Amino acid sequence: MNKNLLRIFYSPMEVFKDIGEKPAWIWAFFVLLVISLAFTAGLVPTVIRPEAIEKMQEAMSTGASSEHLTQAMKFITGTRFYIISLLGVCFSTAISILFQAGIFLCLLLLLAKQISFKHLLSLTVYTKLVTLPGLVLKFPLALAKKSIDVHTDLLLFTPFVKPETFIYRFLANFDFFMLWSLLLFAVGISEITKLDRKKSYFIVFLLWGIFIIITSLLGGLGEKWGG
Repeated sequence: MNKNLLRIFYSPMEVFKDIGEKPAWIWAFFVLLVISLAFTAGLVPTVIRPEAIEKMQEAMSTGASSEHLTQAMKFITGTRFYIISLLGVCFSTAISILFQAGIFLCLLLLLAKQISFKHLLSLTVYTKLVTLPGLVLKFPLALAKKSIDVHTDLLLFTPFVKPETFIYRFLANFDFFMLWSLLLFAVGISEITKLDRKKSYFIVFLLWGIFIIITSLLGGLGEKWGG
């Protein structure tokens, strides 16, 4: 198996050197996807489905449309819910990687930096590997709490912040493992393109900051539209 799968945790500069010389991403993507799927597969029957059923039962008790809720309950308790949950992980993982690599390819080309999409794809996938310990940590916490609402982000230090608010959604993005991943991504860009390290940090975290502000705002709009 690719030695860089572990080296990204303790010797990332060697990984970036290898990616610069010969970009490769298949093994890293496979590991990232398998562990993400295992995390979801373990939580769907034990936490995600029971939590969804509880919410449905609460909605039924308020006198909401019984026919609609009955159909929703059949879906949640059926096999399709499990399959769609796993497919959702595959889709979201692939889309997030392609989106990140594509956005930074366009930006770096505008800055006249020579780098290929394959380089950025490899860099994105490998730096996302460092988020996997976060999943491993969250799994037993979710089982113990019987909820997927567990955090490795700034919400650990702000228990007074109410859910379904902008600040809650904003702080939830400051996941410590994701910040580690972004830091490595910025260093990797600097190493491969020879972009000044400070400029690389600035570009990566500026775009990430804009992204989380937009998604935090859109999350609020979604809640209002969803009723």
